[in-house]
Amino acid sequence: MKNTVLFFLTAAILFVTNTQAQDPYHQSLIDQLADSNLIVNTFYIADNEASKMACPPCSFNPFNKLLIQEENVSARGFSMGVKVAAYPNIDEKPWDYNLRFTSQVIPAGESVLLTFWTHGIPNQEGNFGQLEAYVRELGGNEVGLLRKFLVLEQEWQQWFLPIQGTGEALRIDLRMGGLSQSLYFGGIALMGGNNFSSSNLPLVDRHDRYEGSEPGATWRADAAARIETYRKANFNCQVLDLNGTPIEQAEIVLNMQEHAFAFGVANPGYLQSNNPEYKNRLLDLDGNGRRLNTFVFEADMQWPYWVNPVVCPNTCWGIDRNTLLNEINWLVNNNLRLHGHTILWPNDRYLEVDTTQSEAFIENAISEHITDILTHPDINGKFASWDVLNEPTFNVLLEGKFGFNNVLNLYRDVFDQVANLDPSAKRMLNDYVPIGNGAYSRTGIERHKMIVDGIQSNSNNAIQALGFQCHMRYPVPPAEVWELLNEYNEKTNEFIITEFDLKGVDESIQAAYTRDFLTAIFSHEQVNGFTMWNFRDSQGWNHSDTPIFDDNWNIKPSGQAFIDRVFVDWWSNEQEITDSNGQATIRAFKGKHTIQVSYDGITSTPYEVTLNEDNTLTIVLPIQIPNPLCNIVENENFDDNTNNWSLPMVNYSSASMAVNNGILDIDISDAGTSGWHCQLRQNGIQLEAGATYHISFNAYADAPRQIKCEIAESVSPYSAYYDEYFTVSASMQTYQLTDFTMPVSDTNARLNFYLGNDNTNIHFDNIQVIKLNCTTGCVQEMSLNDADVLSGTYQVHNELYSNGTIPANGVVSFKATNLIILAPEFSVESEAQFEAIIEDCNN
Repeated sequence: MKNTVLFFLTAAILFVTNTQAQDPYHQSLIDQLADSNLIVNTFYIADNEASKMACPPCSFNPFNKLLIQEENVSARGFSMGVKVAAYPNIDEKPWDYNLRFTSQVIPAGESVLLTFWTHGIPNQEGNFGQLEAYVRELGGNEVGLLRKFLVLEQEWQQWFLPIQGTGEALRIDLRMGGLSQSLYFGGIALMGGNNFSSSNLPLVDRHDRYEGSEPGATWRADAAARIETYRKANFNCQVLDLNGTPIEQAEIVLNMQEHAFAFGVANPGYLQSNNPEYKNRLLDLDGNGRRLNTFVFEADMQWPYWVNPVVCPNTCWGIDRNTLLNEINWLVNNNLRLHGHTILWPNDRYLEVDTTQSEAFIENAISEHITDILTHPDINGKFASWDVLNEPTFNVLLEGKFGFNNVLNLYRDVFDQVANLDPSAKRMLNDYVPIGNGAYSRTGIERHKMIVDGIQSNSNNAIQALGFQCHMRYPVPPAEVWELLNEYNEKTNEFIITEFDLKGVDESIQAAYTRDFLTAIFSHEQVNGFTMWNFRDSQGWNHSDTPIFDDNWNIKPSGQAFIDRVFVDWWSNEQEITDSNGQATIRAFKGKHTIQVSYDGITSTPYEVTLNEDNTLTIVLPIQIPNPLCNIVENENFDDNTNNWSLPMVNYSSASMAVNNGILDIDISDAGTSGWHCQLRQNGIQLEAGATYHISFNAYADAPRQIKCEIAESVSPYSAYYDEYFTVSASMQTYQLTDFTMPVSDTNARLNFYLGNDNTNIHFDNIQVIKLNCTTGCVQEMSLNDADVLSGTYQVHNELYSNGTIPANGVVSFKATNLIILAPEFSVESEAQFEAIIEDCNN
């Protein structure tokens, strides 16, 4: 039903059954609805104010707890309103502060319309007050028909709430004990008509709006900044080659796999055991591989269903024990975190113990139940967390038996027993009071805090996390949600948002509100989880407004908002390029990620990384990058002019060289008739037998031309150890030549560039002959994975890890200051030399 606002209109008096004596106010209601083509013919509460609003005796104040401050308030057509106040104590139930009215019998299936007027009055906190409309049968079953949370404003507001008759008289309670407040109230009526139907009755509950919904609301920037601070961490990666040389321009790709934050759902076990689609959606929420990471059984772990499972699929909660245990194992095997709901719920429906017995008897029964469930081999150690205590604020059955202080001792013992039996499971207290009703549940919030403090006192952190149920009774403003959580910052270190649904949020804003609610709670540093109370409409308990799916598994607008927020906006798929130190930093959302590194056509196997705080990883690619520190050429950048370099001329060739702006310019006037007639040379090159060398340089020519690079003996017969022809282009480029291995040692070889037979000028810079497998210093950490470990010395400051192989004839030394880890796959082939030494590593 869409929200509709009706206005007073003048209309002809209609003949209305049972309303011939109605007073002017009730006649005005008839006229008002006539404009919407609704014909009122019955008032199911008296059709005149005097019969229901007379005060005294104030029959609408059944417990005499409300303070009637003013009578016969006139406004908006009624004349017998009241100014009423509620001042509840912290130890009182808020539902005892009621405006109560009783109806006549309403035929089953008949649609009726409840209306009344309110005017809020600001209290000390600046709230204008609230009412909770709670309508139920007066018959033996007392079936609940309506529950609406109404937020008041400082002006007169008219409310319309449709109800369906059941063949019983109804009790209408307008509860106001959630906080100390005063308000004006009047004009209540319950109307029926022949043309009334659920589809054409207006609904006015004002749940289609909330403060802070506008795009520019100030809370949004604050929340975004907190998310950036609290929900992300830095991944610092260094990429090295097999010699420990940093690799510049390597590409690092990070892909998120799972949030550290718990995003989950609660379902009855029979739903997923009987409907494979539930399991499919747990592992693939939207068909694109996005999945939840946490699961809660709605009722199967509760005491009554644990000991007496009721097996009646699709009509009740329970499943048999073997099916339940199979479901638990399936969830664990599919990497879903399990949350247990609940160990102890102090409500007569959820205690399998005779509470008329002695306190010792009750304590022993509770202790035996905890032992029974937590020591079961298919339970113990498999649940990440438990609601050790559920809804103690206003479930006071045990409190009434033990007294307040003694029941806190009992609760504390329960937490301690759970800690002893399943120490790995997080211990939670779960309650609906603080968030679902917002700040309008002030009385309950203070009582809830008192219980939390009482359990935590004289205990070693009994409650490790607080669960805040969020069956949203109305769209609590996002900034207010964050502020309410802040009130508990000193109570525990961790909060979990539990049991979220949109029951009190108008369909028109459910998507926007889901997005904003998630933003508010995700931005709070101490919140580490969010669980929906089912995710498919019309399944399980009270699920007409679940967040994700409709009855046919179609994604609802609120479901798309959830997916977009959690798996798009808050999902990291990043890439960075390493700097000259082989390093790059990626800031990503906390959780599980895969990291892959690529360079020069080589891609590493994916690394699995869990990012819960700033993390550093060193990745070694199975390649060798020439290390500039291992260059055996002197004055390679011509910083010392032309020292160490010569320009020999043969057969009357003519050329000159000079350094300009760090580049060696060679002007050739007569290049002769052969390449060796004009040479750029450096003598004294020291080469080792068995060592491999890599030649690189920067060069360009005034026009493209061919040259030859040679490493050769300096004495007759001037044999070449290596030579290679190539073409130099007209733009400065880096040339990487073919690596070569020395057959013998030569401490006085020469490096030649043959420039003859072409008068085109040429220019050089950064000439390097780099010895590979050259270790010049230490790195922090190193991993040598899935490859042959080439000969050389590998030094680290902290930890060196390898699952590689030392090949035959290899000579390898591992040195680390702190730790060397050789994986089971690590091997040393025959005739290889290998040593692992713990010693200080110094650059």
